[in-house]
Amino acid sequence: KQLPIEGERVKIGALLFVIDQQPYIAALAQAKAALAQSEAALVQSQRDLARAKSLSEIDAVSQQELDAAVAKNDANLASVDAGRALVRTAQLNLGYTTITSPINGVMGRAQLRLGGLVTANSTVLTTLYETDRMYVNFSISEQRLLTLHDGRAAEYGLVAGLRSAG
Repeated sequence: KQLPIEGERVKIGALLFVIDQQPYIAALAQAKAALAQSEAALVQSQRDLARAKSLSEIDAVSQQELDAAVAKNDANLASVDAGRALVRTAQLNLGYTTITSPINGVMGRAQLRLGGLVTANSTVLTTLYETDRMYVNFSISEQRLLTLHDGRAAEYGLVAGLRSAG
């Protein structure tokens, strides 16, 4: 979805495009569900470990069973960390579906239309033209240069024969 149109002024942070979010919303939901499963497994393994530790103090479980409970708890802890990383990755990917303006400027022509395929690092969506600063190369005689001073208005002419002051 494209929000501003060609030639429209945009400000820094203005929303320019929204890429189809549905696959990324689904991936985020899946990552959150997997994290919830990992957290539930961790809670259970923490209970099992606490039980195994208290039973090992009275020699009611073997060292092997205690070691297995410790290993299972450590594995579940790592699984929770991995799940959090997957959720963060899914959130980042979802965030990449909204394209905002990095500058104040004017929106150029969109290179894709609604429904077009966008691929990472190869699809140019548009060009933004910065209008706050412009750099112009021109030729001027030394005699004319000596008449110019900082902050003073100067008259200039364009190739088309138009004249202006600025």
